[in-house]
Amino acid sequence: MCCFSRPVKFVGATKIFARFLDGADQCVVYEMTIDADQELAMILPIPVAQPAKDNAVSFIDLSGYATFFQDLDKAF
Repeated sequence: MCCFSRPVKFVGATKIFARFLDGADQCVVYEMTIDADQELAMILPIPVAQPAKDNAVSFIDLSGYATFFQDLDKAF
């Protein structure tokens, strides 16, 4: 579950996909609907090996793949 740096009016339709990729690295895809009056940060706690390094996490923009979760549902 995530938390936010400022107040939000609404959060819903949350979808999370998380899987290990190779036994050590993992992939997390997170989607939600949010309504807020101001810009804010979403904080999603994730485990990383300690001591954490600057490159412990990488982000991939999936905004061009709007049907990720619909396609995933087709697999079931």
